[in-house]
Amino acid sequence: MIDFCKDRYFIVKPVNGLANRLRVLFSYKIIADYLNIPFYVYWDKSHGFDDTQLCDLISVPNFNFVDKTIWEDARSVSFKIDRRISGTSEYKVDDSLNKNAQTSTLLNNSFNKITAEVSNLPNWSFGVNLQSKIPTHMELYKTHLKTLRVSDRVKKSAEKLIEKFTNETIGVHIRCGDSLDKQNNKFNLFTKHTDNKYFLDFLEKYKGTIFLSTDDAEVSNYFISKLKNKIIFYSKHFQKSVYGAEKLGQFDAMVEMYLLSCTTYMIPTSPSSFSKFASDWGGGLYQKCNFNYITDPQILDVVNW
Repeated sequence: MIDFCKDRYFIVKPVNGLANRLRVLFSYKIIADYLNIPFYVYWDKSHGFDDTQLCDLISVPNFNFVDKTIWEDARSVSFKIDRRISGTSEYKVDDSLNKNAQTSTLLNNSFNKITAEVSNLPNWSFGVNLQSKIPTHMELYKTHLKTLRVSDRVKKSAEKLIEKFTNETIGVHIRCGDSLDKQNNKFNLFTKHTDNKYFLDFLEKYKGTIFLSTDDAEVSNYFISKLKNKIIFYSKHFQKSVYGAEKLGQFDAMVEMYLLSCTTYMIPTSPSSFSKFASDWGGGLYQKCNFNYITDPQILDVVNW
């Protein structure tokens, strides 16, 4: 905890999953720096996820933290980004509030006290004003991500697997868990891929090794049995992932995200912020496809078909 400036502050409370929260830290700091307002973080247990402390996940020398009391006091008198700008979080903003007008007011340095309880990248939700005011926002975001270092504990948990990685190790992320629940309005975008013969054929013919990240024990066992010595995986206790219920295992998730970031190519099998954050962080090639086909020529060249 540091001295807190009561007259000028930009405080973010990252919410939702691990990747959502981490990307908020780096993307929103860019906006605070642009406005020349001191940036603070309120890192709290996010709804549906365990309360692993940020310092157990990453090294945090560049962030200043505030506690619950400061956060609650600041919320009462600040410009609340998540209540004014739609798309910054899952909160439904009043339809009468014009997004472009709100972001213009914010980015014109109209406020000295700003708070944000958010999960999405600003370039998704701030509209054209962010592009005009900070046109290099995404480049700055990815540059800042390169400064991210994991905690010693995460590094130690990952080091023996990283020793097995080569320039031809690709990362595969298969998200299952509660994403397959029909209560999730995006459930039809996800699948276990255990019956996708094209995908399995692709992995079997791939000449290098494969790091598999998944939250589903059945998926893990299936691909380990099929790919045998070609596959690399992080041994963990699989947690239950029930829609709307608390999800444990944030530390293991950080280890796997770090391992994914160390691969040369990354193949996510669903639209997941987890794998996209790992790709942005590590700089590896990110293949987008639905796995009825694979189109990226660099990936296909590596497979050497």
